[in-house]
Amino acid sequence: MILKKGAQIEFETVYQDMLTQFPSEELKGKERLSALIKEEKYDLWLAEEDGRQVAYILTCPYQDYIWLDYIAVFREYHSKGYGSKILPQLSDVYPGSKGLFLEVEHENETDVNTIRRIRFYRRLGAEMILKSYRLPTAAGGFPMGLYFLPYQEGNPSKKEILDTIRYVFDTVHADIPARDLLLRQMEKDMAENHDC
Repeated sequence: MILKKGAQIEFETVYQDMLTQFPSEELKGKERLSALIKEEKYDLWLAEEDGRQVAYILTCPYQDYIWLDYIAVFREYHSKGYGSKILPQLSDVYPGSKGLFLEVEHENETDVNTIRRIRFYRRLGAEMILKSYRLPTAAGGFPMGLYFLPYQEGNPSKKEILDTIRYVFDTVHADIPARDLLLRQMEKDMAENHDC
């Protein structure tokens, strides 16, 4: 399997699939994501095997880190092990990267998909580094855990975590009015609770 950088035109197909695979409260608007790709602040990667597109990833690189915003395997290729092959390959397309940040829903016993996703990321070596993370949304903030998958030894410092979150909030979530309030709350939680 190889990762190829996707073009703006390929994003149209990807976004149609995103509408079917991601909860509406987690999905950013098509125009917003398209603009980020066009401005080269955001990358679309297509995973291909034997000439077929099997999955896609949307990332926001920042300094020595990668912020994973979305990852999905196209439905016809589910349960074939593609997801576990993709994330380690990101270190090849971002050489020198220290690791990958991931926003993951908290475990919900009534939704087995949340448990499955957490187990998937942990199997790959990701660990939660911030429990009080909140994804900026039009409705305010969606509680999630912030995980980190290291590509090199060690986890990021608290300063590196906050700097990366600030960059993503100012870049990816610049259109969300509540982002500054959410950021201040996370900073306070991290300082008071030693949450990471």
